[in-house]
Amino acid sequence: MSDRGKTRAELGWPLNAERGTVSEPDNDGFRREVAFEAGHPLTLGTGPSSNYGRGSMKIRFLLHGPKGSTQFLWSTGVTPERTSEVDRWGSREEWIHSAPVGFDVGYHADEPQYEGQDQYDCDYRPGGKCYYDGSGLAADGFLETFLTEGEDAMWAALRHRYAIWFEGASDE
Repeated sequence: MSDRGKTRAELGWPLNAERGTVSEPDNDGFRREVAFEAGHPLTLGTGPSSNYGRGSMKIRFLLHGPKGSTQFLWSTGVTPERTSEVDRWGSREEWIHSAPVGFDVGYHADEPQYEGQDQYDCDYRPGGKCYYDGSGLAADGFLETFLTEGEDAMWAALRHRYAIWFEGASDE
């Protein structure tokens, strides 16, 4: 039976089973996952800890390998709210949106990658724990690659990051 399109829960992966599907392993044993994370409408409470603002839908790409997972997380800029616009042709509803934004390029490692690195609960590794690190600054470059060169180029960039972080490849 094929693993293609199975959820995390069906593959025996922990947590987060409702968010994405994990591909069959490729020839090198890597699995690809795309997870859609719902946005939320404007949320204002009675105090700073309950003011969440407005959140747009995010899409997380994960490349799962034997030593860890690399990820690219970006915001679509589209929130689950609509506004009514009135123009000279009448009234129409439009989704509230902004430009897409790269949020994170990072890794979820099974072992510490440097001395003193903290371990976290992890939705993305089979053991349910990981050593995480990432960069919001690198994410806009990944978003540009994805939007201008397509999905294959973005997966290749995640595979290159995996080689740098887990296989000792140079950053060239």
